Amino acid sequence: MSTCTTSSGRGANLHAKSASLLLCLLLIADIAFIAIHSINYLFPFLENPLLSLEQDGGYPELYESVKWFWISLLFVYLAVHRRSFSYCTWGLLFVYLLFDDALGIHENVGALIAGRLSIAPPLGLRLQDLGELAVSGTAGLVFFSLILWAYISGPRTFRKITHDMLLLTAALAFFGAFVDMAHEAIQMEWELEAVMVVIEDGGEMAVASFMLWYAFLTSIRDENAAAYLIDSARTALKKHAPESR
Repeated sequence: MSTCTTSSGRGANLHAKSASLLLCLLLIADIAFIAIHSINYLFPFLENPLLSLEQDGGYPELYESVKWFWISLLFVYLAVHRRSFSYCTWGLLFVYLLFDDALGIHENVGALIAGRLSIAPPLGLRLQDLGELAVSGTAGLVFFSLILWAYISGPRTFRKITHDMLLLTAALAFFGAFVDMAHEAIQMEWELEAVMVVIEDGGEMAVASFMLWYAFLTSIRDENAAAYLIDSARTALKKHAPESR
């Protein structure tokens, strides 16, 4: 019994180290893309728009699309390995993000919607921004309805994983929607705008790396693993919450 326990503990430790190594490599690549973008921005003589974090179809966006592709494959693997279709619902969300990056779905459809609007956008936003929000909101409603269905009917482990993925998705939405809208709405000097671009797009890249790390870790560790991000977040909140008198 003790031998089995020790072997299981070593396996879990190895899995955690493997996933941590992957995360380190992903974050190093993120930092490299951010640094290259900054150099390209500050020294325009490089004249390569594909190095920009903002460029549609640029190298950073392609790198992020690869992450979405890998995450979707890992969730398909989980669905097959754990014999539960529930995991495919998360995979479908990342397939959409992959096609959205490749085809600019929310930008193009958002432009069509914006062309039919005749209202004055609030908070200094553009009609294009409202159209993009409408597309992203509709897509989110569809995919999270599927995930909710899978959450209700799926196994307990899937529910715990969903809690963690929702936490990471909220972080992605913060950079991809909230920071993006703030960037568009507020007039800034070029220095602050450059910083906002790094925060927005660099933040998205980092969250995507954490999502890939989590999907990879989930795919290689034991199905009955007890450690989840949401539990760590709750513990941290309780630890730093002011004590009631």
